[in-house]
Amino acid sequence: MNLDSRTFRTVLNLFFRPGKLTRDFVYGKRVGFLPPFTLFVASVFFLFTYYSLLVGPTYFAAKHYTKQELLNEVRAELADAQKMLSVSQQKLQALGQTSETERNAQTTRELLSAKSEVETDRARVVQTEERLARIQALPEGKITATGDPFGISFIYKGEDLLGNGSRDILFEINAVAASITAETGSAKEPEGVHLARKSVLILSQDNHKATFWDKSAQLILLFAPSGFQVETPWPALNERVNPNLKDPKAFVKKFAASAHSFAILIVPASLPFICLLLAWRRDTKLYDHVVFTLYASAFLVLVFIGFTILAHWIAWADLLDYLFFVCVIHLFFHLKHAYALRYTTAFGLTAAFGLFFAPFAILLFFSSVVFLTAI
Repeated sequence: MNLDSRTFRTVLNLFFRPGKLTRDFVYGKRVGFLPPFTLFVASVFFLFTYYSLLVGPTYFAAKHYTKQELLNEVRAELADAQKMLSVSQQKLQALGQTSETERNAQTTRELLSAKSEVETDRARVVQTEERLARIQALPEGKITATGDPFGISFIYKGEDLLGNGSRDILFEINAVAASITAETGSAKEPEGVHLARKSVLILSQDNHKATFWDKSAQLILLFAPSGFQVETPWPALNERVNPNLKDPKAFVKKFAASAHSFAILIVPASLPFICLLLAWRRDTKLYDHVVFTLYASAFLVLVFIGFTILAHWIAWADLLDYLFFVCVIHLFFHLKHAYALRYTTAFGLTAAFGLFFAPFAILLFFSSVVFLTAI
């Protein structure tokens, strides 16, 4: 049987009969199928080759909105802004009922803070009403504007109609700073406000002028201009790691170029949590968990490749829910049939892994990649 037919049969079973594929391989029925490690490495190689050759700043489709969708979004925001204004006005009214003789330094600061909140909330309502009026003046149907793949911004003639542009975010940062300043009675801005403003300006740069990695390097330089320094119990390791962390820009460039080389680490990062999740199963061995993890990881990579291809025509904002649903359903049936579990047990294990173990596995994976890149 040639490689093409083996690959096709393995991928087909991985997508539609993952539990049987895993059990057959564990029990020695391997003729006509690719080994899990081979499939995983090949899928990772294909993913990064595809990204290197085809995916660029303009590859992903942008999320577009109709006039009615924009109106629904902004009307909901306006209702929230009006509710916030009503609450802050009630708070100010309650504080204003105290007489001058009853007020002390604390209540005076609270009164000033409440006045600041009312002014900010009123400005937010006015700003949202202006945005609503601009949208109402737009032509019907789809709007020709510059969106982003995740539906975060939708810029029309230099104005973000969704209210998530740098100007709107800076407004919220300034509002928080004004509230803290009024509450503390200090004329000095809170620490971190200046860095927050600069971060917004860095992230709002045009993607054609600054890539994701360029922005990441600028953010690291902003918060750690002298780089980082780690201290481990091994002096030789410290001497090797720390020089690479002193230049954040060079480190980010190295990370971007070599991160795919460590993709295999997703397996050892996930394996301990799979073992912990199924520690109560005395009839399974470490080898069973390794095969399961390799096949599950290969599926994640392959399905991500598929959704990446779709994202050239359909915005990620419209695909993410389906991607999450596909991954969860596949994990459920993979666990159920690979370990011969009941439906309720498989559901509980899927929920436990997704809610508790998966975030730690992802954190462990990225921490390992960062560490190995610095060596």
